[in-house]
Amino acid sequence: HYQDLPRYTMVDFNAITNSTPPKVDRFFLFVPARCGTEVALVKHWLFHYLSQLKVAPQHVFVTLYGAHPEDCIADVQLWRQNGAQNVAVAPHDFTSCGQVRDLYQSLQSINLTDRDWWVQRDVDEFAELPPNNMTLLQLANVLAHHNVTVLHSNAAERVSTESLLSPVVWQTSTSSNEPSTQIHEQFDLCCDQLDNKAKCKNRSAAWRLSKLYALHSSVLPRSCGMHAVWTRRKYALCQFDPAQEFPALTQHYQPPLPHNMAAAFDLVSHYRWTSNLLMATQHHLEVEEDWLQDKYKCLYQFITTTTWQQQQKDA
Repeated sequence: HYQDLPRYTMVDFNAITNSTPPKVDRFFLFVPARCGTEVALVKHWLFHYLSQLKVAPQHVFVTLYGAHPEDCIADVQLWRQNGAQNVAVAPHDFTSCGQVRDLYQSLQSINLTDRDWWVQRDVDEFAELPPNNMTLLQLANVLAHHNVTVLHSNAAERVSTESLLSPVVWQTSTSSNEPSTQIHEQFDLCCDQLDNKAKCKNRSAAWRLSKLYALHSSVLPRSCGMHAVWTRRKYALCQFDPAQEFPALTQHYQPPLPHNMAAAFDLVSHYRWTSNLLMATQHHLEVEEDWLQDKYKCLYQFITTTTWQQQQKDA
């Protein structure tokens, strides 16, 4: 179905100089995080986005999810002490449907303008450095000068050669707050993502999972997973209609056909395969909607089976 694929715009990343008038003022970053996330992973995430990709701390919005608000007290302190300025605790536990409503609420509350860009990244998703070591704001400015409104990429799984589920380690040198070992050095293998649904159906399907890397303020997501843009359709599985629930945000929104898209490979690294994965998967099985249960049951079965086989091999 090649006729169904979007036509991508070619972008010259060397076309913009320091003297070129900017077209983008702000780049916003949203992150949903479960209370109890690995401390080291949070520190790596904040260092990466605040220190390396230079997202302004006041433009980072963290939403924490837990069974009870008091479960998140330590997590709020962790995020704030490491640079995040806007940290809120959701009044409900994490579900995919609840989280996408929270994202739309956040987008509506900050009053985005035509000179703003944004994206949402999970705490285990690290945007790779753009070409020429640009910041995300500089990248958005280049895209805006090419009249691009969406940068598509894909997610690549990062795995450690040490073991399947290695812990994330955060250690700093005495002279700086920079980690002595970057997270991509700890998880040094880059792999295609395995389609959980295909695996459950006994079909081999290693594929490059689509990810939205950067979005103009006129673009809204089709799901909390940031895989595609909204086309004014209802979220049937969530019983959620953005046009009805957030009319101020969506009233001027157009379907994605007029959007100019650019694409680049392997711009998002997914650090899911850590020592915290089994507990996180169990949590999803407890709280997620029924239509997502098969995905997490399959993942849980794969982890427990593979981990047992690795233990036998080590023994």
